[in-house]
Amino acid sequence: MTEPPFTIPLDEAHIATGFRGGKPSLDFYFAKHALPNHRERVGVTYVLPRDADDPNDLPLVLGFYTLSMAQLQSALAAPLVQAKLPRYRSAGLLSRSRHRAGCWSNTGIRPL
Repeated sequence: MTEPPFTIPLDEAHIATGFRGGKPSLDFYFAKHALPNHRERVGVTYVLPRDADDPNDLPLVLGFYTLSMAQLQSALAAPLVQAKLPRYRSAGLLSRSRHRAGCWSNTGIRPL
């Protein structure tokens, strides 16, 4: 039985692969902002590297995701929910992207 794929923390070598997931805004984020943000712990980025069993024509980085914290205003929630929430609510953000042949979709940044 094959083990499931595992993500690993981002490092300089991953940026050098020239990863492209097909969504320009996420590709730009990965190339220019992911590593500095990761180092400063603004957002922590993980990559899905190509496995030794994967075809060599796949890129070295198949996808990535970044986790960061955010704050939401209760006023932006549906009126039915607003009364049950504090004025400001902590939230996590997940941004993900993948190579076209990979298993993730380009979703941009959305609240969890």
